[in-house]
Amino acid sequence: MVDEKIDVYSLGNIFFKLLTKERKYNDIDVSEAQKLIVAGDIPVLPGSLEESTDPVVLALKRAMHMCLILDPEERATAKQVADFLEDELKKLESRNKRRAPRRLLRTITKVDNSVL
Repeated sequence: MVDEKIDVYSLGNIFFKLLTKERKYNDIDVSEAQKLIVAGDIPVLPGSLEESTDPVVLALKRAMHMCLILDPEERATAKQVADFLEDELKKLESRNKRRAPRRLLRTITKVDNSVL
């Protein structure tokens, strides 16, 4: 069944690209990538990102993981991901009135056209 959950999964790959500046399945053909996805292969972030305490990185990592849950029934909806990111942005704004929202927006806008 094709529904929004496929798009949400793809959004997880975009978050991976935002965090790493790399495409997860860049070196393999589409059929091989599909096999890996069905087998439950999820992106592994570099150690520096896994260990990061930066609130922007933490928010994007959590959003990525919400999107990349293999079972569509368990995967977040687009609204749940959007609500999560909006809540995280509000937390960042309250901690740092001016820099945090701009920093999150700069991070998000770094995605290039090759992801879209």
